[in-house]
Amino acid sequence: MSVLPFWKWLFRGGDNSPAGVRNIVNPSLLFHAVVGLIATTSINADPYEFAGKALFPAASILVGLSLAWTTRASTALQNRELREKLITDFRPAEDYVYGYQLAILSIICMVIYVCIMSAGGLNIRIFNNHWDGKLSGFWMYFIISISLRECWGVVNFTNMLTLLDYRR
Repeated sequence: MSVLPFWKWLFRGGDNSPAGVRNIVNPSLLFHAVVGLIATTSINADPYEFAGKALFPAASILVGLSLAWTTRASTALQNRELREKLITDFRPAEDYVYGYQLAILSIICMVIYVCIMSAGGLNIRIFNNHWDGKLSGFWMYFIISISLRECWGVVNFTNMLTLLDYRR
């Protein structure tokens, strides 16, 4: 069995596993769209100011948290008995390792978007300033919601690995 590169895994999947992008592009996107819509219409603050004051520090915390928990998961996966139980032809190592990498990639994309928003956004006008700001805010809250889900997924799966390791 050869090692599958991340980008191939992400868009095409492996021999027995689906494309990794399905971890994010799935029916739960509707939930994140609803979260983005509710946040856009409910939060009174300008999304550009909100990004600069509140979200940039929070985004940095998410990156640190995900990287720390990924290290913990990597340690758990080093256990030979646990690896033999988890890694099969139907669930190859790439699904676990690259799943963590995809979560971190989604958080990095969110941090980049928040940085752009905190700098005032891009100088691209589609409608008018009001609606362009609302649209930019929607995408920011939508991406934040996905990033929170991915960060939680890293923590949740790592805890599951830890519990499986203790129960073997």
